[in-house]
Amino acid sequence: AVRIIDPTTNQPFENNIIPSGRINSNAKALLDQVIPLPNRGGQALNYVASPSVPTNFRQELIRGDHNFNERVNLMVRYIQDTFDDTPVTTLWSASAFPTVNATIASPGKNLITKLTHAISPKTLNEFNFNVAANKINIALNGNATRPSGLCVGEIFPENRANRIPNIGFSQGWGGISTGSWPWQNKNQVYTWSDTLAHVAGAHSLKMGGHYQWQIKDQDAFGPTQGQFNFSGSFTGNAIADFLLGRPNSYSELDIQRTGRYRYHQIEAFFQDDWKVSPRLTLNMGLRWFAIPHIFERDNEVTTFVPDRWSASRAPRVNPDGTIVPGSGDIL
Repeated sequence: AVRIIDPTTNQPFENNIIPSGRINSNAKALLDQVIPLPNRGGQALNYVASPSVPTNFRQELIRGDHNFNERVNLMVRYIQDTFDDTPVTTLWSASAFPTVNATIASPGKNLITKLTHAISPKTLNEFNFNVAANKINIALNGNATRPSGLCVGEIFPENRANRIPNIGFSQGWGGISTGSWPWQNKNQVYTWSDTLAHVAGAHSLKMGGHYQWQIKDQDAFGPTQGQFNFSGSFTGNAIADFLLGRPNSYSELDIQRTGRYRYHQIEAFFQDDWKVSPRLTLNMGLRWFAIPHIFERDNEVTTFVPDRWSASRAPRVNPDGTIVPGSGDIL
Protein backbone atom coordinates (compact mmCIF):
# COMPACT_ATOMS: atom_id res chain seq x y z
CA ALA A 1 0.00 0.00 0.00
CA VAL A 2 1.10 3.57 -0.67
CA ARG A 3 2.09 5.44 2.47
CA ILE A 4 0.36 8.83 2.74
CA ILE A 5 3.03 11.37 3.71
CA ASP A 6 2.25 14.46 5.77
CA PRO A 7 3.95 17.23 3.74
CA THR A 8 4.36 19.40 6.87
CA THR A 9 6.41 16.75 8.73
CA ASN A 10 7.53 14.52 5.86
CA GLN A 11 6.33 11.55 7.97
CA PRO A 12 3.48 9.13 7.19
CA PHE A 13 0.06 9.90 8.59
CA GLU A 14 -0.88 7.53 11.39
CA ASN A 15 -2.73 4.51 9.98
CA ASN A 16 -2.61 6.24 6.58
CA ILE A 17 -5.56 8.41 7.64
CA ILE A 18 -5.64 12.19 7.27
CA PRO A 19 -7.17 13.76 10.42
CA SER A 20 -10.52 15.44 9.72
CA GLY A 21 -9.15 18.73 11.05
CA ARG A 22 -6.50 18.75 8.31
CA ILE A 23 -8.92 18.35 5.38
CA ASN A 24 -9.05 21.53 3.32
CA SER A 25 -12.46 23.24 3.46
CA ASN A 26 -12.51 23.91 -0.29
CA ALA A 27 -11.70 20.26 -1.01
CA LYS A 28 -14.53 19.17 1.29
CA ALA A 29 -17.01 21.54 -0.38
CA LEU A 30 -16.14 20.17 -3.82
CA LEU A 31 -16.02 16.58 -2.61
CA ASP A 32 -19.49 16.84 -1.08
CA GLN A 33 -20.95 18.44 -4.21
CA VAL A 34 -19.54 16.51 -7.15
CA ILE A 35 -17.93 13.22 -6.00
CA PRO A 36 -20.63 10.61 -5.22
CA LEU A 37 -20.37 8.21 -2.32
CA PRO A 38 -19.37 4.60 -3.06
CA ASN A 39 -22.21 2.27 -4.00
CA ARG A 40 -20.19 -0.95 -3.98
CA GLY A 41 -17.40 -2.42 -1.86
CA GLY A 42 -13.67 -1.93 -2.19
CA GLN A 43 -11.25 0.97 -2.01
CA ALA A 44 -11.13 1.42 -5.80
CA LEU A 45 -13.68 1.04 -8.61
CA ASN A 46 -16.33 1.35 -5.94
CA TYR A 47 -18.86 3.49 -7.78
CA VAL A 48 -20.93 2.18 -10.70
CA ALA A 49 -23.80 3.88 -12.52
CA SER A 50 -25.78 3.02 -15.63
CA PRO A 51 -28.14 5.94 -16.26
CA SER A 52 -30.58 6.21 -19.14
CA VAL A 53 -29.33 8.62 -21.79
CA PRO A 54 -32.00 10.06 -24.12
CA THR A 55 -31.15 10.99 -27.69
CA ASN A 56 -33.86 12.80 -29.64
CA PHE A 57 -33.80 13.31 -33.42
CA ARG A 58 -36.41 14.88 -35.63
CA GLN A 59 -36.42 15.97 -39.28
CA GLU A 60 -38.84 17.87 -41.49
CA LEU A 61 -38.62 18.19 -45.29
CA ILE A 62 -40.66 20.24 -47.69
CA ARG A 63 -40.28 20.60 -51.46
CA GLY A 64 -42.09 22.68 -54.03
CA ASP A 65 -41.87 22.87 -57.83
CA HIS A 66 -43.41 25.62 -59.92
CA ASN A 67 -43.53 26.00 -63.70
CA PHE A 68 -43.78 29.68 -64.60
CA ASN A 69 -44.20 28.61 -68.21
CA GLU A 70 -43.02 25.79 -70.45
CA ARG A 71 -39.45 27.14 -70.36
CA VAL A 72 -38.93 28.34 -66.78
CA ASN A 73 -39.08 26.09 -63.72
CA LEU A 74 -38.32 26.75 -60.04
CA MET A 75 -37.53 24.06 -57.48
CA VAL A 76 -37.26 24.79 -53.73
CA ARG A 77 -36.39 22.22 -51.07
CA TYR A 78 -36.01 22.89 -47.35
CA ILE A 79 -34.78 20.41 -44.71
CA GLN A 80 -34.68 21.04 -40.97
CA ASP A 81 -33.54 18.65 -38.29
CA THR A 82 -32.93 18.74 -34.55
CA PHE A 83 -30.59 16.51 -32.58
CA ASP A 84 -30.56 16.63 -28.77
CA ASP A 85 -28.30 14.43 -26.67
CA THR A 86 -27.50 14.20 -22.96
CA PRO A 87 -24.23 12.35 -22.28
CA VAL A 88 -23.76 10.71 -18.90
CA THR A 89 -20.82 12.94 -17.97
CA THR A 90 -19.58 16.29 -19.20
CA LEU A 91 -19.19 16.25 -22.96
CA TRP A 92 -15.66 16.06 -24.44
CA SER A 93 -13.92 16.04 -21.07
CA ALA A 94 -12.18 13.69 -18.66
CA SER A 95 -15.04 13.92 -16.17
CA ALA A 96 -15.78 10.56 -14.55
CA PHE A 97 -18.98 11.08 -12.54
CA PRO A 98 -22.60 11.82 -13.59
CA THR A 99 -23.08 14.50 -10.93
CA VAL A 100 -22.17 17.03 -13.63
CA ASN A 101 -23.04 16.51 -17.27
CA ALA A 102 -23.94 18.46 -20.38
CA THR A 103 -26.64 18.59 -23.02
CA ILE A 104 -25.89 19.18 -26.69
CA ALA A 105 -28.41 20.57 -29.15
CA SER A 106 -27.35 20.73 -32.79
CA PRO A 107 -30.15 21.82 -35.10
CA GLY A 108 -29.41 21.97 -38.82
CA LYS A 109 -31.11 23.68 -41.77
CA ASN A 110 -30.62 23.30 -45.50
CA LEU A 111 -32.21 25.28 -48.34
CA ILE A 112 -31.77 24.41 -52.01
CA THR A 113 -33.24 26.51 -54.82
CA LYS A 114 -32.83 25.90 -58.55
CA LEU A 115 -34.16 28.09 -61.34
CA THR A 116 -34.00 26.45 -64.76
CA HIS A 117 -34.54 28.43 -67.97
CA ALA A 118 -34.69 26.76 -71.38
CA ILE A 119 -33.61 29.76 -73.44
CA SER A 120 -33.81 27.82 -76.69
CA PRO A 121 -33.89 24.17 -77.80
CA LYS A 122 -30.07 24.20 -77.66
CA THR A 123 -29.43 26.56 -74.73
CA LEU A 124 -30.21 25.97 -71.06
CA ASN A 125 -29.37 28.10 -68.01
CA GLU A 126 -29.45 26.86 -64.43
CA PHE A 127 -29.12 29.14 -61.39
CA ASN A 128 -28.72 27.75 -57.87
CA PHE A 129 -28.85 29.39 -54.46
CA ASN A 130 -28.18 27.15 -51.47
CA VAL A 131 -27.91 27.68 -47.73
CA ALA A 132 -26.51 25.15 -45.24
CA ALA A 133 -26.57 26.12 -41.57
CA ASN A 134 -26.15 24.46 -38.22
CA LYS A 135 -25.71 25.42 -34.59
CA ILE A 136 -24.20 23.61 -31.63
CA ASN A 137 -25.39 24.67 -28.20
CA ILE A 138 -23.89 22.95 -25.17
CA ALA A 139 -25.25 23.59 -21.69
CA LEU A 140 -24.42 22.22 -18.24
CA ASN A 141 -26.60 20.11 -15.98
CA GLY A 142 -26.20 19.00 -12.40
CA ASN A 143 -24.04 20.39 -9.61
CA ALA A 144 -21.85 22.66 -11.73
CA THR A 145 -22.28 25.96 -9.85
CA ARG A 146 -19.69 27.02 -7.29
CA PRO A 147 -21.00 26.27 -3.76
CA SER A 148 -21.36 29.16 -1.36
CA GLY A 149 -18.62 27.82 0.91
CA LEU A 150 -15.99 27.61 -1.82
CA CYS A 151 -13.21 30.14 -1.15
CA VAL A 152 -10.95 29.43 -4.13
CA GLY A 153 -9.95 32.71 -5.71
CA GLU A 154 -9.79 33.26 -9.45
CA ILE A 155 -7.13 35.20 -11.36
CA PHE A 156 -9.50 36.70 -13.92
CA PRO A 157 -13.10 37.87 -13.47
CA GLU A 158 -14.73 35.86 -16.27
CA ASN A 159 -16.34 32.54 -15.37
CA ARG A 160 -19.35 31.61 -17.45
CA ALA A 161 -22.23 30.27 -15.37
CA ASN A 162 -20.15 30.65 -12.16
CA ARG A 163 -18.78 27.11 -12.55
CA ILE A 164 -16.74 25.09 -10.09
CA PRO A 165 -13.08 24.63 -11.10
CA ASN A 166 -12.07 21.53 -13.01
CA ILE A 167 -10.37 18.91 -10.84
CA GLY A 168 -7.93 16.49 -12.42
CA PHE A 169 -6.09 13.62 -10.73
CA SER A 170 -3.06 11.61 -11.75
CA GLN A 171 -2.55 7.94 -10.84
CA GLY A 172 -5.74 6.80 -12.57
CA TRP A 173 -8.30 8.57 -10.37
CA GLY A 174 -11.43 9.96 -12.01
CA GLY A 175 -11.90 13.72 -11.94
CA ILE A 176 -14.62 16.28 -12.50
CA SER A 177 -14.80 18.79 -15.34
CA THR A 178 -17.35 21.38 -16.41
CA GLY A 179 -15.51 21.72 -19.71
CA SER A 180 -15.83 24.95 -21.66
CA TRP A 181 -19.57 24.93 -21.28
CA PRO A 182 -21.88 26.73 -21.78
CA TRP A 183 -20.60 27.01 -25.35
CA GLN A 184 -21.96 27.88 -28.79
CA ASN A 185 -20.99 27.38 -32.40
CA LYS A 186 -22.79 28.73 -35.47
CA ASN A 187 -21.92 27.80 -39.05
CA GLN A 188 -23.63 29.19 -42.16
CA VAL A 189 -22.61 28.55 -45.78
CA TYR A 190 -24.21 30.51 -48.64
CA THR A 191 -23.60 29.38 -52.22
CA TRP A 192 -24.54 31.01 -55.52
CA SER A 193 -23.84 29.29 -58.85
CA ASP A 194 -24.88 29.69 -62.45
CA THR A 195 -24.31 27.32 -65.39
CA LEU A 196 -25.03 28.00 -69.04
CA ALA A 197 -25.18 24.99 -71.39
CA HIS A 198 -25.27 25.25 -75.18
CA VAL A 199 -25.09 22.70 -77.98
CA ALA A 200 -23.29 23.87 -81.13
CA GLY A 201 -22.97 21.13 -83.69
CA ALA A 202 -20.64 18.45 -82.31
CA HIS A 203 -19.79 20.57 -79.26
CA SER A 204 -21.66 20.45 -75.94
CA LEU A 205 -20.50 23.57 -74.16
CA LYS A 206 -20.87 24.52 -70.50
CA MET A 207 -19.65 27.60 -68.69
CA GLY A 208 -20.42 29.11 -65.35
CA GLY A 209 -19.36 30.42 -61.97
CA HIS A 210 -19.61 29.64 -58.30
CA TYR A 211 -19.37 31.87 -55.23
CA GLN A 212 -19.40 30.70 -51.63
CA TRP A 213 -19.52 32.76 -48.43
CA GLN A 214 -19.11 31.09 -45.03
CA ILE A 215 -19.83 32.50 -41.57
CA LYS A 216 -18.56 30.58 -38.56
CA ASP A 217 -18.91 31.99 -35.04
CA GLN A 218 -17.39 29.70 -32.40
CA ASP A 219 -16.57 30.13 -28.74
CA ALA A 220 -13.03 29.33 -27.68
CA PHE A 221 -12.28 26.26 -25.60
CA GLY A 222 -10.67 26.78 -22.21
CA PRO A 223 -11.23 26.83 -18.43
CA THR A 224 -12.24 30.36 -17.40
CA GLN A 225 -13.38 28.58 -14.21
CA GLY A 226 -9.83 27.33 -13.58
CA GLN A 227 -8.23 23.89 -13.65
CA PHE A 228 -6.55 22.25 -10.63
CA ASN A 229 -4.36 19.18 -11.12
CA PHE A 230 -3.32 16.87 -8.29
CA SER A 231 -0.47 14.44 -8.91
CA GLY A 232 0.47 13.04 -5.51
CA SER A 233 3.74 15.01 -5.51
CA PHE A 234 3.17 16.19 -1.91
CA THR A 235 1.80 13.09 -0.16
CA GLY A 236 2.42 10.27 -2.62
CA ASN A 237 -1.29 10.04 -3.42
CA ALA A 238 -3.25 12.38 -5.72
CA ILE A 239 -6.48 12.20 -3.67
CA ALA A 240 -4.60 12.94 -0.47
CA ASP A 241 -3.02 15.99 -2.14
CA PHE A 242 -6.55 17.13 -3.01
CA LEU A 243 -7.86 16.63 0.52
CA LEU A 244 -4.99 18.72 1.89
CA GLY A 245 -5.48 21.43 -0.75
CA ARG A 246 -2.08 20.83 -2.39
CA PRO A 247 -2.41 21.04 -6.20
CA ASN A 248 0.72 20.61 -8.29
CA SER A 249 -0.56 22.97 -11.02
CA TYR A 250 -3.30 25.46 -11.81
CA SER A 251 -4.34 27.08 -15.08
CA GLU A 252 -7.05 29.56 -16.01
CA LEU A 253 -8.18 31.14 -19.27
CA ASP A 254 -8.67 34.89 -18.98
CA ILE A 255 -11.41 35.36 -21.59
CA GLN A 256 -13.46 32.83 -23.52
CA ARG A 257 -13.52 34.75 -26.75
CA THR A 258 -15.86 34.13 -29.66
CA GLY A 259 -14.04 33.81 -32.96
CA ARG A 260 -16.03 35.19 -35.90
CA TYR A 261 -14.43 33.49 -38.87
CA ARG A 262 -15.23 34.37 -42.48
CA TYR A 263 -14.37 32.65 -45.74
CA HIS A 264 -14.80 33.32 -49.49
CA GLN A 265 -14.45 31.01 -52.45
CA ILE A 266 -14.85 31.95 -56.11
CA GLU A 267 -14.76 29.59 -59.11
CA ALA A 268 -15.28 29.87 -62.85
CA PHE A 269 -15.18 27.14 -65.48
CA PHE A 270 -15.52 26.35 -69.16
CA GLN A 271 -16.13 22.85 -70.53
CA ASP A 272 -16.40 21.40 -74.03
CA ASP A 273 -17.51 17.85 -74.81
CA TRP A 274 -16.56 17.53 -78.46
CA LYS A 275 -17.89 14.51 -80.33
CA VAL A 276 -15.18 14.21 -82.93
CA SER A 277 -16.66 11.02 -84.43
CA PRO A 278 -19.16 8.35 -83.42
CA ARG A 279 -16.28 6.53 -81.72
CA LEU A 280 -14.34 9.47 -80.26
CA THR A 281 -15.39 12.19 -77.84
CA LEU A 282 -12.97 14.67 -76.28
CA ASN A 283 -13.80 16.08 -72.85
CA MET A 284 -11.94 19.34 -72.35
CA GLY A 285 -12.28 21.99 -69.71
CA LEU A 286 -10.71 24.74 -67.68
CA ARG A 287 -11.50 25.71 -64.09
CA TRP A 288 -10.20 28.67 -62.08
CA PHE A 289 -10.27 28.85 -58.28
CA ALA A 290 -9.76 31.77 -55.93
CA ILE A 291 -9.61 30.59 -52.32
CA PRO A 292 -8.44 33.43 -50.05
CA HIS A 293 -7.33 32.74 -46.49
CA ILE A 294 -9.97 32.48 -43.82
CA PHE A 295 -10.03 35.57 -41.61
CA GLU A 296 -11.40 36.60 -38.22
CA ARG A 297 -13.80 39.52 -38.50
CA ASP A 298 -12.86 41.32 -35.27
CA ASN A 299 -9.13 40.49 -35.23
CA GLU A 300 -9.56 38.36 -32.10
CA VAL A 301 -7.24 35.49 -33.04
CA THR A 302 -3.77 35.49 -31.48
CA THR A 303 -0.80 33.17 -31.32
CA PHE A 304 2.37 33.01 -29.25
CA VAL A 305 5.57 33.88 -31.11
CA PRO A 306 8.57 32.98 -28.88
CA ASP A 307 10.90 35.43 -30.65
CA ARG A 308 8.59 38.31 -29.74
CA TRP A 309 8.40 37.45 -26.04
CA SER A 310 10.10 39.74 -23.53
CA ALA A 311 10.40 39.06 -19.81
CA SER A 312 10.09 42.79 -19.10
CA ARG A 313 6.55 42.74 -20.52
CA ALA A 314 5.36 39.69 -18.56
CA PRO A 315 2.64 40.30 -15.91
CA ARG A 316 3.79 40.22 -12.28
CA VAL A 317 2.12 37.78 -9.91
CA ASN A 318 1.44 38.43 -6.22
CA PRO A 319 2.17 35.75 -3.58
CA ASP A 320 -1.57 34.98 -3.39
CA GLY A 321 -1.67 34.18 -7.13
CA THR A 322 -3.35 37.39 -8.28
CA ILE A 323 -1.86 39.54 -11.04
CA VAL A 324 -0.50 42.97 -10.19
CA PRO A 325 -2.92 45.41 -11.87
CA GLY A 326 -1.45 47.20 -14.86
CA SER A 327 1.63 44.99 -15.06
CA GLY A 328 2.67 43.34 -18.30
CA ASP A 329 0.69 42.63 -21.42
CA ILE A 330 -2.61 40.80 -21.01
CA LEU A 331 -4.81 40.33 -24.03
